[in-house]
Order: sequence, then C-alpha cells, then structure tokens
Amino acid sequence: MKQVVISRKFNFSCGVDSPRSKYGTGHNYIAEVHVLGPIDPVSGLVVNLPDLKQVIQHVINELDHKHLNRDVRFFYKRKVTPALIAEYCYQRISTEFHMLSGYQSLHLLQVQIMQGDNMWGAYGESKDNPDLKFHL
Repeated sequence: MKQVVISRKFNFSCGVDSPRSKYGTGHNYIAEVHVLGPIDPVSGLVVNLPDLKQVIQHVINELDHKHLNRDVRFFYKRKVTPALIAEYCYQRISTEFHMLSGYQSLHLLQVQIMQGDNMWGAYGESKDNPDLKFHL
C-alpha cells in the first residue's frame, strides 16, 4: 500500500533560562511535524487535517507563551535546545495520537524545531525499530 508523508507547521514563542538575565530570554520557534500513513481508498485521505491539527496544536499550546524551565516539568533544570523541544513535542504528540480514532496505521515520523533561520533540532523514531531514536 502506498504511504504518504504529511507535514504541518506551527509557530510558537516561549522563554527559557539565560545566564544573562534572571528573567530568562524569549525565542520564536517553528515546529514541523511529519506523519506517515497510507491513503484511504474510500476518502482519499491519509488523515483529516483538522483532526491532526487539533492534536498537534494541543501540544504546542503547552509551550506557547510559557517559560519552559519554570512552567513545563520536562524542562526543569535542563538546558533547553531545539532538539530537546523536538523530543518533548514528539513524546507528547505520540501520546495524543489516540485522539485520532480511525488512523491506527498513522505513524509520527519526526518533529523538527527551528529557532531563527539557522538553528534547528529534530527528534523521531524509526518506524521499523521503535528503539532507534535520533536527534539532529
């Protein structure tokens, strides 16, 4: 069966700890989420895009306009990098996929987080080997 990759972009802003300021510093990010799935022969869709958007937006809202080191337990006492944000988003989106009923063959491939024009990180798992994880 043919498999298709669907990608969505989301913008968000958040703060992180900074050695230069007791208040931290803010950054703007772009999240790219890539999913893989077969084309349904009846609907012609891989996934209903509003359903996918709802799941991803729920996770992005957990980060948007938050101070990550103070407001999100995953980031407490950790150096926040685009790759670490990608890992968090990947794990959270994976657990939210249950909301997408009827899409059991849909697979989350990768989450990429871009900070500015020249810095990014990605996190994903191999479809064939879920124990194989990668950071870029």
